[in-house]
Amino acid sequence: HVALMFGQDYRVEGGLTITGHLDFCLAHNFTVTANNTTTMNLSDTPITPKIQTTASDSDNGTHYLSYKERVTINDEISYSNLVPGETYTFTGSLQDADKKALYTDPDGNTYTKSITYTPTAANSTIAADGTASGKVIVTFTDVYVPLTKTTIVVFEDLYENKTGILIAAHED
Repeated sequence: HVALMFGQDYRVEGGLTITGHLDFCLAHNFTVTANNTTTMNLSDTPITPKIQTTASDSDNGTHYLSYKERVTINDEISYSNLVPGETYTFTGSLQDADKKALYTDPDGNTYTKSITYTPTAANSTIAADGTASGKVIVTFTDVYVPLTKTTIVVFEDLYENKTGILIAAHED
């Protein structure tokens, strides 16, 4: 198996170039016949990167914010089907679930945070198909807690750094 990140060119023995411009990662077996003909075996199904998130208050470890003016929110992101050695950016934003918009505190501040991450064998589990899965945490610090009841959720986007393409999103 070989993992191909589309949007890049790959050269195969015999001079064949594989090019693609899609917004997801594929893992396929492929073969090239001896005289540069382009016989390809793409029998596997596409593997799409996935993310799932769980947000919690750093003080109490629950989904409920502490009763104090400012808190830290940790958003643990479980990812799968990433290419080891490729660099990605996870970008999170705090959302007001009732308004279906960015959470804006009484001072007019919104909260977004990005981290850059490269999955490797040391920080991920590598599957038989060559893709990586694991967890990262995006931390939102000094978040103003509203006095009125507000449901704050975290949206996360995952971008492939070389192309800047959005390859996965989690919005709930």
